Amino acid sequence: MCAIPFTYTANVYFAVVFIDLCKVADSQVSMHLVDGLKYIMEVADKFDPEEFDRLTEWFAHHLSNYRYNFNWHEWNSFAEQGTSVFFLASGPSENPPTRPLITRGLRPPLDAPTFQKLFCRDVLARCCKLTFVDSLKKELPEPLHSLLPPPVQFAVPEDGAEITEQLRSVITGKDRLPPPEVVAKLSELL
Repeated sequence: MCAIPFTYTANVYFAVVFIDLCKVADSQVSMHLVDGLKYIMEVADKFDPEEFDRLTEWFAHHLSNYRYNFNWHEWNSFAEQGTSVFFLASGPSENPPTRPLITRGLRPPLDAPTFQKLFCRDVLARCCKLTFVDSLKKELPEPLHSLLPPPVQFAVPEDGAEITEQLRSVITGKDRLPPPEVVAKLSELL
């Protein structure tokens, strides 16, 4: 899973294997997996960015298969850590770059606690892609809510309900139009 520059198997393969091993009766795998996760958190600053991404992706997938049932309170301390700004270090300059450092292949000069917080934030962001943010908030303790990504804001025109009803009438029902005319109607409405 952490072979660089690329792995020969997909992350979902490892997720399925670990999930199946954890489900086996009388298995100690889940306890060892928790110990392994604690170790990963301790050495999070030593991982290559690609490995870091793969581990956060795997763990988010693993959590989604267990309905996000996890001892989240152990991560409260990471949420309370100070916030650091991660910027690319391109040498001394008067105008520091404004692009965040979350870029593959670059090593940020950060300490381990910052990486632990980054790991938590990335796992939660990936979990939000797998479920609704509101349902995830119900599982998380209050301090971890600050690590969740901001809610997605959809740009809906003021007359959005009217446009929706007009489009629904041309897409479904007796007055359904062929696809080219639906596209024309859509461009007309928007």
